[in-house]
Amino acid sequence: MKNRKQTVFMSVLTIMLCLFICIGSTYAFFVDASTNSGNKIQSGRLKVDLELCDRATGDWNSIKDSTTPVFLYEKWEPGYTDVKLLRVRNDGTLAIKWEARFASEKEISEFANAIKVYVKIDNELAYPQSGESRNDYLQSWTEVGTLADFINSDVNVLAKGTLSKQNDVASFGIALHMPITTDDNDNQYQGQVLGEFDIQIVATQFTYESDAYGPDYDKDATYPDLGPSEEPIVYSEGLEYELVETGEGAPYFKVVGFGTCTDVDIVIPDTHTDAEGRTHTVKEIGDSAFCVSDPYLGIMPMTKSLKSVVIPDSVTSIGGDAFLYCESLERVVIPEGVTTIGSRAFGECYSLASIEIPHGVTDISFNMLGACTSLTSITIPVTVTSFERWSFAGCPLEDIYYAGTAEQWMLIQGRNQIEGDYIVHCAGDVNIDKNGSIVEN
Repeated sequence: MKNRKQTVFMSVLTIMLCLFICIGSTYAFFVDASTNSGNKIQSGRLKVDLELCDRATGDWNSIKDSTTPVFLYEKWEPGYTDVKLLRVRNDGTLAIKWEARFASEKEISEFANAIKVYVKIDNELAYPQSGESRNDYLQSWTEVGTLADFINSDVNVLAKGTLSKQNDVASFGIALHMPITTDDNDNQYQGQVLGEFDIQIVATQFTYESDAYGPDYDKDATYPDLGPSEEPIVYSEGLEYELVETGEGAPYFKVVGFGTCTDVDIVIPDTHTDAEGRTHTVKEIGDSAFCVSDPYLGIMPMTKSLKSVVIPDSVTSIGGDAFLYCESLERVVIPEGVTTIGSRAFGECYSLASIEIPHGVTDISFNMLGACTSLTSITIPVTVTSFERWSFAGCPLEDIYYAGTAEQWMLIQGRNQIEGDYIVHCAGDVNIDKNGSIVEN
């Protein structure tokens, strides 16, 4: 088994995970399990996330699927400074090295020459206090050049570091500053639009895990040449929405059906403008939103043909039966902001082979993934504290990836033990069977 593990670790050298935080787009590629003659070999997982610190609350929120620009300001003038605090998180099981870069697929104007870039890597970073001079605040930061120096250039690495273990984090700040000058050159930039650019996080395996070759077998692992980001996301049109006004907080929209949308690969936008011109955030996927049936005709074709769905990071709740009977559904992207997933939400999705429950969900609801007859792999966050009955009934689970410890897993599994013959891959590279017994790697 040890030799097999060595072989897989060597193969991971060629597998890169690239996380794009574009001005709206995210693409992630993950390491797969390998199977040979019935003997399962599970490689370590290489996975990275990028989080943004909320200036008002101090909370860190994932922006890996965000369509909202990190830097968005339209009234730049000499003396203005925009500061953002970011954090890279190791969400996988392998040690990683990472780099943060700027890139753009579009032409950048000369205005980029007027914007200086400052960077600081520090896990204790905080935003400037009210009334604090930006010049004083940036004294301890490093001026690394202008935006023009970094966007699509050979010297485009803003920050870099290493993360040895799962859930390790590294915080860094990026400050964009337009200095005040004593000449009239600044006037040439009046009315100019800088153009769109992306923040890219790239990661590859780092020299940490040891095998027969020692811990340095992956020391020459290189980052992929990403270049500019891919085409912008094309959102699905024609979906049916319902305006929700609770009297507490701003109104928002809930997705309640296919509407006139005929896409089999649905990408839900994070905002919607209705026929009356009202624009609000999309925050919910309603009950039975994509489960369309008729008492005489049975399950409707649009439900049966849905193949993939990307849910925006603005959504916090997925209703009961939301994707029930979506028998062709192969892929679903659930953002970190989702904290509630209703009963039977993905029940009888026969083509779904794997799913990742986002950090923040606390309860695996009744029959949530019942009768998903292709489901062999699931990722469960440490925030989950309970399983309801038949959460995974009829699922041929083989691998459960759990972010907590083996002791935590056995505690939350409780009396509603998940059926099947599976391995739980816990934090600290500890693998256990369904009874809590250690399984050798």
